[in-house]
Amino acid sequence: MRNFQMKKMAGLDCVVTEKPGNQKAVILLHGYGADFRDLASLAVELDEAESYDWFFPNGILPVAIGPHMEGRAWFPIDMVALEESMRTGNRRPFADRVPDGLTQASEIVHNLLSEVQARYPKVILGGFSQGAMVSLDVALHSFQKPAALVQLSGSLLALPRWELQWARHTGLKVFQSHGRGDPILPYAASEDLAGIFKKHAYELEFVHFAGGHEIPLNVMTSLKKFMAQM
Repeated sequence: MRNFQMKKMAGLDCVVTEKPGNQKAVILLHGYGADFRDLASLAVELDEAESYDWFFPNGILPVAIGPHMEGRAWFPIDMVALEESMRTGNRRPFADRVPDGLTQASEIVHNLLSEVQARYPKVILGGFSQGAMVSLDVALHSFQKPAALVQLSGSLLALPRWELQWARHTGLKVFQSHGRGDPILPYAASEDLAGIFKKHAYELEFVHFAGGHEIPLNVMTSLKKFMAQM
């Protein structure tokens, strides 16, 4: 049975589950307004054999999500721009600018990735929504590329920052998923992102589904198979 514990790693509070002798690890970043507990159940659902150690870091910024309720984020979101993109159907609302705070978040998560990579021969890096975007930025700027990258309902972001980095990690294995009815981050942007992965010869598996901003059963099943092949 999985044993979860709290650890401070690379300056980040993390939920961690480890098993002696494991040679593979997963780092997953939660989305905007969630926290490090949000994705922790995936360690149980995706890794019944407990062949991976799992690390779930907490976002670096507090976010008010209701009366006396607080979540976490990796960088601030321009809510005006997000609402405008949802209203107008803009397929790439965040692609052409580097949001404030992205670089800082990326550098902090990169320190975590380096610490974990020093311990494990294979490290999968990824996240959901905003966490997916940050994980992609980290991967693109990492000297040692991860064993694979997981993009769950992410999006195009910061192309001026990313455009010169794509070719550095040709051949990187990527698992990407997105809902065709996603009301928050347009499905069309995920298609554009998939096109960039393919253009630069990344080994992409792209799973789409009829739902919205979520991780449904068919994505879980496909991701489990993807990880079993690592």
